[in-house]
Amino acid sequence: MTKPEISKWKNRNKTPITQDLLKNLIHYSPETGVFTWKPRERHFFQTDASFRAWNGTFPGKVAGKHVEGEYEKIMILGIRHASHRLAFLYVHGYLPRIVDHINGDIKDNRISNLRAATPSQNGHNKSLASNNKSGFKGVSWSNVHKRWEAYITLNYKRTRLGFFNEIEDAVSALEAARKVMVGEFAKNQQRP
Repeated sequence: MTKPEISKWKNRNKTPITQDLLKNLIHYSPETGVFTWKPRERHFFQTDASFRAWNGTFPGKVAGKHVEGEYEKIMILGIRHASHRLAFLYVHGYLPRIVDHINGDIKDNRISNLRAATPSQNGHNKSLASNNKSGFKGVSWSNVHKRWEAYITLNYKRTRLGFFNEIEDAVSALEAARKVMVGEFAKNQQRP
């Protein structure tokens, strides 16, 4: 994989964060997914007082703020960054377009739970939509055919897998197609 450009999520008027800068300001534990502040050098501050205040308060403390239902964010040099993206940059040295949480838990920022993804791949790792009526992602009832339809969407193109009398058969066809077409990003979900 080539190192793509840093995504548009950063503030264009500011210097983009780099792995070196990040490692100078913050410590990341790949095993726990937790960031902690490091002491900062004097040149990051306008005054001696703010330099002393920062280094007397923050080093060693957990960095980041989590709001329920949203990604954890960390403010670095006036720019708010998603923690999972910082974790990926910290370890790998570049930012892909999307950083995916493998297990779907947006609070779990361990490096073993993060991977680069395309938008299409990321879509296959999302939870079941709340308005899904079949209880299965990629399976819907066809009023025209009076049977269950299985389909898979990859790179914005929907592929019909067929129509089935039994929902279980539609789900089986879908799961088999996901393993082949989506690989590790396949998330065969049903409503609990």
